[in-house]
Amino acid sequence: METLELCAIHESGRIILAFEYGFIIEQTELSTTDIGGGKTVLLHPNYGTLIKEIFNSQEIATGDQFGDLRINLANQLYDLFCIGACCTALYENDLQLNEQLNIDFPGSDHRQLMLIESFLKKFDSAFTEEKLNQTANRLLKTITSEKFIKAINELSKMLINAENLTSDKTSIENLLRNSGIERKNSRITPTTSIHLMEDDAKKGKESEDISESEKKLNATLNKFISGLNSSLTEIEKQESIKFLKRVFENYNG
Repeated sequence: METLELCAIHESGRIILAFEYGFIIEQTELSTTDIGGGKTVLLHPNYGTLIKEIFNSQEIATGDQFGDLRINLANQLYDLFCIGACCTALYENDLQLNEQLNIDFPGSDHRQLMLIESFLKKFDSAFTEEKLNQTANRLLKTITSEKFIKAINELSKMLINAENLTSDKTSIENLLRNSGIERKNSRITPTTSIHLMEDDAKKGKESEDISESEKKLNATLNKFISGLNSSLTEIEKQESIKFLKRVFENYNG
């Protein structure tokens, strides 16, 4: 199989699983030179900040109400950075699950897996050193279902035929729904979305001095957001504030 086709299969597997997990697929761009060189931008509707904390291996305080949620999210992220290589290995082996199957994780995926592992080793009591093998075996069974294979075939073909090898949210998600792939129930509101990109894993924690004017703006936006939806958690309000600020910056630019 050619590099472009394998790259499309790699990204398709990740996209399908991410969609099932409740992520929003913002955009995908394929590479003609590197199987693992495709770029898929995912958004999480509610927990962007928690995801960044996972990649930073941030400590979970005793009694932290988001502790278990971080662990569940970390395991989902682990699946997402594992499934692409599982898909390409399976297709190169003519969709046969046998001893000839050789899974080769691209460097970018491997780096993310190691970062997530460092978090899970600290905080997930169920973590074992066999996690990568166990996860790959579980995902291979998922991939070989008739519905998943059908979705990969249709999505990879669409990604390859897209202009400039770049596909957007609407075309991707429409195809997934037409293929019978369903997103899990999730409160999807644009004001609580944040980009999940590979570069986020390389960024350290950043601290900023907040001016008085910034504090006043934050308070005003917090009041506005609370008026729109009083059921949001504090962390969701903070994500909403960040989103609105980005909108204002883009508008002013």
